[in-house]
Amino acid sequence: PLAMPAMPAPPPAPTAPSPVLRKEAAPRARVSSTPVPSSPTPSSPAPRRPANWLHELRAELAACEGDFFARTICRETAKFRHCASAGAWGKVPECPAARLPDLANFN
Repeated sequence: PLAMPAMPAPPPAPTAPSPVLRKEAAPRARVSSTPVPSSPTPSSPAPRRPANWLHELRAELAACEGDFFARTICRETAKFRHCASAGAWGKVPECPAARLPDLANFN
């Protein structure tokens, strides 16, 4: 028969924490009943559209280097950053519109 190794004794149970004296909370500031005017928030933020966004996009695309995956990630990140903020999807060749598959045709 094989002898089982002795199991170590379980750690001692934690003791209850010692009571801590609480300081009294500072008196609360009085809340005013007059409403505070809030700044108007637009329903949707206006897209950022600098005058030279297309030039910046083309420069970033040209600067993408590395292996296939690094270049692809770099290019797609640049396209998303500039095309989305300028609302230019499908309007310039660098920002192609999404092409969804036509699932009705199996050709």
